[in-house]
Amino acid sequence: VVLQPVLQVPPFDLAQGIAVDRLFSPPAGAQVTYRATLADGRPLPGWLRIDAQSGRLQGLPPAGVGVVEVRIVAQTSDGQSAQARIRLGDDR
Repeated sequence: VVLQPVLQVPPFDLAQGIAVDRLFSPPAGAQVTYRATLADGRPLPGWLRIDAQSGRLQGLPPAGVGVVEVRIVAQTSDGQSAQARIRLGDDR
């Protein structure tokens, strides 16, 4: 699995979901599963979830949540894996 550059995601995109699978370039025909945690390894907050099969990250952040850093892991059925970090929110 090849890793692509880090992605900064504005909060309004989260309600419709983000296709985090676009961060990775798995081998052709590979079956890939996705998992996510906060960047520090803690579980995702209750308002944020990832679909392990499609790689879609989705949620509705509560007011005032600020920036959340998420670590995404993509793993193929033969054990290859790669990680990416994304920043959700706007830290301006």
